Amino acid sequence: KSEESLQEQEGRFIFIIGCGRSGNTLLRRMLMEKYSIYIPPETYVLTDQIIRYHQSANNTWDRKVDSVTGALENHSEFSTFGVKTLEPFVSCAKKWNKDKRNFFALIDGLYRWIGQQAGRTSAWVGDKTPINTLNLGVIQKVFPNAKFIYLERDPIDVIYSYLDSRIYDDERKAASRWVVSAVAWKNFKSLHGEEKCIEIKYEALVKEPEKILYKIGAAFNIPALDDNEAKSNYSLGDVEAYSH
Repeated sequence: KSEESLQEQEGRFIFIIGCGRSGNTLLRRMLMEKYSIYIPPETYVLTDQIIRYHQSANNTWDRKVDSVTGALENHSEFSTFGVKTLEPFVSCAKKWNKDKRNFFALIDGLYRWIGQQAGRTSAWVGDKTPINTLNLGVIQKVFPNAKFIYLERDPIDVIYSYLDSRIYDDERKAASRWVVSAVAWKNFKSLHGEEKCIEIKYEALVKEPEKILYKIGAAFNIPALDDNEAKSNYSLGDVEAYSH
């Protein structure tokens, strides 16, 4: 089997999910500092990419590649990814062998390519976009072997953080976002169990970070970085771009 199909089979892909303002970015930073994993800035478009791919089922592979990558490159947040264009990846992906032409390989390859442009070559890749929490069923179908980490933070702290960062200006809307995220996760976890799902408390992450990181690495068998890799500099993109 190809390396890409092995990645799909073994599920070397992690989704950090949960309500926004719950430490998702912090966990992303910690995982990238300790393990061989690259997690890009928030993409916001994964569900749209899935829909585009399946709507173009009768199109050529080239059209599928253009449609999926275009959803990201044309998004207003694309500047946080630190690349001017996805064209080099697009040109390469269009030449892939037929056994590699599937949605998982396209996203997996895209994230790895973006990571390489940021100076990261990693065994795993992941996604850290809180809105994905509301679309877990759709995501699971195209990432059948992916792992999921759900971060839960005290809802009062989440609501305060949403208001303080001005992402929401109404505490009821912020509270509703926390609730729907928690319900979505509870339903998803009940279907898929602990083999692929880990639930982390934000408060535990900040009090005992090494313990929590070890738990994640051991559960999913993610290789740790060596000392030289751990000390290398890299950009997180959206972290540097936005104060919140």
